Amino acid sequence: MPLSDYRPPVAQLLTLGDPLIEQDGMSYRQLGLSEADVPELCRLAQAATLYDDEADDLQVYASVHAWRALGELRAEAAVDTLIGELHHAETDDWVAEELPAILGRIGAAAIAPLTTYLEDYDNDTWARFAAVSSLTAIARAFPANRDRCVAILSEQLTRFTEQDTDINALLIGELCTLAAVEAAPLMEQAFAADAVDMTVMGDWEDVQIELGLLERRLTPRPNYYGYGLPTPGASAPTLRKAAAGKTKKVKRKQQAKSRQRNRKKK
Repeated sequence: MPLSDYRPPVAQLLTLGDPLIEQDGMSYRQLGLSEADVPELCRLAQAATLYDDEADDLQVYASVHAWRALGELRAEAAVDTLIGELHHAETDDWVAEELPAILGRIGAAAIAPLTTYLEDYDNDTWARFAAVSSLTAIARAFPANRDRCVAILSEQLTRFTEQDTDINALLIGELCTLAAVEAAPLMEQAFAADAVDMTVMGDWEDVQIELGLLERRLTPRPNYYGYGLPTPGASAPTLRKAAAGKTKKVKRKQQAKSRQRNRKKK
């Protein structure tokens, strides 16, 4: 990807390299970027440099820098572009971790399109969870939007019989992050219907403890990681396939759980 594809000051983003190396506190405005650069930043934001085998070691991170710059500029015009990248969330931790925080910086303008994205069952679970995390980030960054975001997440959870147990568990985790005690009766209904993957947040007792509704467990903690495995007697290929899929899903769920807990500490 030649620098000539982009005009200054956006072209600088192709030379910055790994965003994790001494750049977390950098200001993109100090590089000369402004609201006038939003269209060019949107073009770079969706250039998929992370997946470009021909990009060099510096250029590969250019899209991430474009995302961050749009977040710093609070570019409402970039919301649809950024949400359009969420479909990479299942396979790309940069998307899963960065974009919710960036959309959170942009704020209320992202709420309606994120809600539409979340409600679309054609989007995969991890892309939809990234939308959920984005709504949580908005609620935390702009407390005036907290009740609106809780209502959206709760409304989605009312569909617990229609959607994957994974997304139900992840919704409950985000509601816990927002200390949404008002949603506790709905969460209890989802657990009672066996519609929640317990490898994410645990069972209803664990969630009550998380919400401050229960001091300690009343029953022994179950073995959550045996949850959802194939029945005994399944064929070896079935078991191997299930184990591989389970390992991948558990890893993604643990990453999601870790992000939820890290947000609570901030």
